Amino acid sequence: MKEASASLNHPTTAVAALVAGILWIVWAGYGIGGGFGSSCASPGEVLGDLLLLGAALILATALIGLSGSFRLTGRSIALIGAMGAITLGVGNFLEHCTFDALFLVYVFGALTTVVSSVALGVVLLLQGGFARFAGVAIISGAIALSAAYEVGGAFVFGLAWISLSLLCWQRSATNAQSAPDSPSP
Repeated sequence: MKEASASLNHPTTAVAALVAGILWIVWAGYGIGGGFGSSCASPGEVLGDLLLLGAALILATALIGLSGSFRLTGRSIALIGAMGAITLGVGNFLEHCTFDALFLVYVFGALTTVVSSVALGVVLLLQGGFARFAGVAIISGAIALSAAYEVGGAFVFGLAWISLSLLCWQRSATNAQSAPDSPSP
């Protein structure tokens, strides 16, 4: 089952995956440093929520970019993951800063993000080559995120998305080298 890989070549997808990975790592470091809060009572707690919101929205951007890389199954997984990431970020912010009962929105988004990341990792595993490395990294990152997001799981998840950005850059460079030179007009 080979999937198409047009968007894996696109530099914008690589940049979005790289920035998402970096933001997840920054958020993890901020949380380990004691920046997590659940009330938006201090500027530090708001910053933590905004970091997670930014990481989730950029992750959704990367997933939307990746959706063009796959056929129906992989595309659906990537788009569901993008919706999950948006729901995770917005739900966390709303829960902490408005109404605590909205934690269910965050939980739904987190669950959707983790499950779709594992499924996306499986799709990448099936592609073979360097994509297998990124697939294993995404699966490992999603499991780490679900198991221990406050003590390093988000760090591993961020590293996984950075590895996916490397896959995108590698595919982009390979296709640029194999493209025939066209005469300039």
